[in-house]
Amino acid sequence: EFEREREEIQRRAKNFIVTGLSTRPDGKETAVFEEFCENNLSVKPKVVRARHLGKDSNNLRAKNCVTLESPEAVRDVIISSRILYTSPIADIRRVYLNHDLTRVQAEWAYTRRVAKRSGLEIKQGT
Repeated sequence: EFEREREEIQRRAKNFIVTGLSTRPDGKETAVFEEFCENNLSVKPKVVRARHLGKDSNNLRAKNCVTLESPEAVRDVIISSRILYTSPIADIRRVYLNHDLTRVQAEWAYTRRVAKRSGLEIKQGT
C-alpha cells in the first residue's frame, strides 16, 4: 500500500487544482488557464492538459485539474499564485491554486491545520 501511495504522489506531482476560475462554455479549460496566467501571474506555464472536476453549482465555480510539463513548473505556478491575494479585482482574489493531493496527503494536511489552530505541533510520521 505504501508503494501505491508513493506512485500516486509521483503521478499527481505535475498536477494542481484551480478553484474559482470561470470556465468557458466550449470546455476549453486549457485556454482559460493559459490566458489567466498571462494576465495575472508572473509565470507562463505550458499546460499539457486541463480537465473539469465536478459541476458548477449555486454560483460556485467548479474545480479544474491542470497538468503541466514538470513538478517544478507546478511549484513555480503555485508560488507565483500568492500575488492573486492582493489583486484589486475581487474575482481574481477568489481564484485558488493548490497541489493535487492524495487522500492520505489531504488527511495529513487537515490534521496539521487543526493541530496548528489548537496550538499543538505534529511531526510527520506520528
